[in-house]
Amino acid sequence: MTDLSSTRGKRYRAYRGEEYVTLSCDGQLIPLSESLKLRNHSPTGFEFGYGGSGPSQLALAILLDCVGEKLALGFYQDFKFQFVSTEQGDELVIYEDEIKAWIQERQRVMAG
Repeated sequence: MTDLSSTRGKRYRAYRGEEYVTLSCDGQLIPLSESLKLRNHSPTGFEFGYGGSGPSQLALAILLDCVGEKLALGFYQDFKFQFVSTEQGDELVIYEDEIKAWIQERQRVMAG
C-alpha cells in the first residue's frame, strides 16, 4: 500500500482544541505572529468553518508558509472561502500539492 501523504507534499492541519485553534505543518506549529505581520485580521487567533476574521488569518498563515508572501496576499481571501470557511468539525487538513494546484488554476483563470 502506498503512503499517499508522501506524494502530496507538506501536510497542513488546523485543529480546534478546547481553547483555541492551532495550525501545524508536518507536525510543527505555525505561530500566529508571522501572518499577523502581514495582515492583522484576528489577533486572538485562527479559526475555520465560517467566513470571518479568524478564518482569514488562518488562510493567510497557510498560504504564507506554503507559497510565500506575494501569492499569499493575493489569494488568501479566495482560499478562505474555497477551503477554510467550508470545513466543519474540529479539524481542517490540506496538502501542499492541493494548495499549489489551486493557486496555479486561479492564476490561469485570471490570465484569461
